[in-house]
Amino acid sequence: MRKMILSGGLVFALLFGIVGFAAADIVSYSAPADGTVTVNCTANSAMSLTLNTPDAAQTVQFGAQDPMSGATANVGVNVKSNVEWDLTKVETDATGMLSTDLLDVVAGAVGDHSLTDVYTLNIPWAAAPGAHTATVQYSVVAN
Repeated sequence: MRKMILSGGLVFALLFGIVGFAAADIVSYSAPADGTVTVNCTANSAMSLTLNTPDAAQTVQFGAQDPMSGATANVGVNVKSNVEWDLTKVETDATGMLSTDLLDVVAGAVGDHSLTDVYTLNIPWAAAPGAHTATVQYSVVAN
């Protein structure tokens, strides 16, 4: 019985020593304190044009107007681009009733640009009663 207790104690001491040695080895290991990660990418050129009209479906509805009423409406023009750009505008109005105040060509720089185009309706006294339609087309291209 005594030999068994001594053998058990010896096995316990050996196991404890091995575990203690392994734990001491894990605790004493040290990793580098800093490191560097290099990140690379290539940015694509991109641009977007957004039109914000006062009415649905990109329209401006002036409704029924008297001649020379001078009704106005604002159209928001937003250009986002990471390259320089030109905004062109072409008005198609056979009656000459619509005028807009944004230049026909606007040059822009990199970034997010919000412009406002004010539409003014001037119905001449000579205009025939009835529905009239005009269109304004905006295009943005990279310089």
